Amino acid sequence: MNQLDHILKDSDLNDPQVLAKIVSIRNLASKYSKEIVAESQHLKDKLDNHQDYLNSDSLCMERLKQLKINEQNNTRASFEQFKKQFLKEHGLKRGDLHPNTLPVENRDAIKIHISLPKQNRKSINATKTKRKVQNGKQKSKVVKPSKKIIITPPALPSPIPAPSPPAEDVYCLCRGPGLGKMVACDNPGCKYEWFHYKCVNLTRAPEGKWFCPECSVVRLRKKKRRGKRW
Repeated sequence: MNQLDHILKDSDLNDPQVLAKIVSIRNLASKYSKEIVAESQHLKDKLDNHQDYLNSDSLCMERLKQLKINEQNNTRASFEQFKKQFLKEHGLKRGDLHPNTLPVENRDAIKIHISLPKQNRKSINATKTKRKVQNGKQKSKVVKPSKKIIITPPALPSPIPAPSPPAEDVYCLCRGPGLGKMVACDNPGCKYEWFHYKCVNLTRAPEGKWFCPECSVVRLRKKKRRGKRW
């Protein structure tokens, strides 16, 4: 802007060259302004995405902590209280339930009927173990299989994963997007290709060939090896 003020103050505005310089300065200012806005937006998106991950992790840790407390106080009343509180905060409201759904206290006892084919009934019948008695006769002892029904409490819903950020090309040592002033490494096999000026301590375009710090170290090692051969 100091250069523009100097041109406006000391130059002839009717001169075509002066007008061309003013237009060039204005275009550069507009370009740099857009780049700054793009970099700021990219940084904001990264911060928002990181905040979403932190919120999700915090919610998950809080649920695990509450679940551990309920396991220590393993009673029916404490579990029902925890379930009601959890549904109140994160689950469906009473009006959102299915119309045929009844509260727990109004439901009838669960009845389980097991029907087996004839072939399986013979195999499940009581197993007879024979033993001898004093009079020489044998008696059979019936061992009935026990039936146990194990009911496990419903699993807690897993936390909603945070949305993944959109994929974009990354460059430079900082692995950031291609925004702002950048310079390309003249090594065809460079894995980074492009670098931001600020990341490689550049303030203007280099003259001649330019190599990034990693490629420069590799080239220096190769030169030393060649010197030792001679």
